[in-house]
Amino acid sequence: MSEEVPSFSINGEEVGTDAALQAFGGAVQDVFSVELVEPSSDSRTVAVAAWHLGTIMLGVFSGPPLFFDRPPALVARSGLDHILVQLYTEGGFSGMAGSRPITVVPGDICVFDLTDTLSTRSTSFSNLSLLIPRDALRSSLDDLSPLHGMVVASSSPLAGILAEYLISLASRVPSLDAREALLAALATASLTSTVLAGEAPRGAQLRSTGDRRSPLRQVCAYIDDHIQNPDLDADHIAPALGLSRASLYRLFATSGGVGRYIRRRRLSGAALELSDPTRRVRIGEVAMRWGFANDASFARAFRQAFGIAPRAARERNLAFLAPAEDDGAPETTEQGFAYWMRTLHANRATPGK
Repeated sequence: MSEEVPSFSINGEEVGTDAALQAFGGAVQDVFSVELVEPSSDSRTVAVAAWHLGTIMLGVFSGPPLFFDRPPALVARSGLDHILVQLYTEGGFSGMAGSRPITVVPGDICVFDLTDTLSTRSTSFSNLSLLIPRDALRSSLDDLSPLHGMVVASSSPLAGILAEYLISLASRVPSLDAREALLAALATASLTSTVLAGEAPRGAQLRSTGDRRSPLRQVCAYIDDHIQNPDLDADHIAPALGLSRASLYRLFATSGGVGRYIRRRRLSGAALELSDPTRRVRIGEVAMRWGFANDASFARAFRQAFGIAPRAARERNLAFLAPAEDDGAPETTEQGFAYWMRTLHANRATPGK
C-alpha cells in the first residue's frame, strides 16, 4: 500500500469561528502571529488544508480580515530559513515586508523571506501558500534577500503560469502518494524558482547556465567560508577575489552594502542555529562559529537585532521537543504543523560545512 501524504486541516464551519482561529494561530505561530481585525461584519471563518510534500509544504488558506505579524523576536525564535510564496485567489492585504511597503490584490503572487519581518492587514481572503527551504531556490537565484516583499502582478504572464500550476497542484495533491508528492515538490520548487528569478529585482541576480558561480555567488560563498573570521570585511574580501572595492559594493547595492550583508548573515545564521531543536550547543560556541569576537558582543548585537537574548531563542525550541509521542511525532495537530516546517530544513548546514 502506498504511503499517504501527511495532511492537516481546520474547518471553521465544523469547530466554530473562535476555535478555528485559535487552531490556526497555534499552527502558524512560528510563521506569524494572527489576530482578528475588529470590528468586522464578515461572516467568513478560517479554513485550512495543508500537505507536507517532503521538501516543501503546500497550503490552501481562507479566512476573514486578519492581522499577520512577524516581529524580530519571532524571526529569532522560530528557526525558519524559508521562503513563503503566496498566490491570492481572493482578497488581499497591505502592510510592510521589512522596511518595504507591500500591497497585494487577487491574482498577485507575493514573496516573503522568513528571516525578515512582516506586518500586514488582510481583507477576507483565500490563498495558496508554498513554504520552500531557501536552498531549494538557490539553483536559480544568487541573492534571495531582494525577494522579500516582492509582488508578481497578476498581469505578468509568468505569474499566470505559476498561478495555474499551483491551482492544479492543490486540486490533485490529495490523491498523490508519498513518492509522487516528492516528485511534485521538486517540480514545484523548480518552476517557482525559475518564475521568481525571471521577475526578481536586478539585485537578485539570475544564475547563468554557463557560469554556475556568478561574481555575487562567489562573494557570498567566500563570506560563508570565512564567516568565522571576526575581521571579515570589504577590505578582506575584495583583494582575495580580485575585485575592486567599487565592484564589490555594486554587487551588494540592493542588499544595503556588503557590511550589512555580513552582519545579517551572521545574526540570522546564529539565530537559526540556536533555534534548531536538533542542535544543543553552548551559546558561546555559536557566537564564535558565526564570527563574533566574544559572547558579550554577540549578545548585544543579537538583542539589538531581535529584541530578545540568544538564550530565549534557544529555549523556545528546546521546549518544542517535549512532550512527544513514542514515535517522536508531536502530540497535537498544531505541534505537527510546526514540526513539518522544521523537517523541511533538518539537514541545514552550519558555517564552513
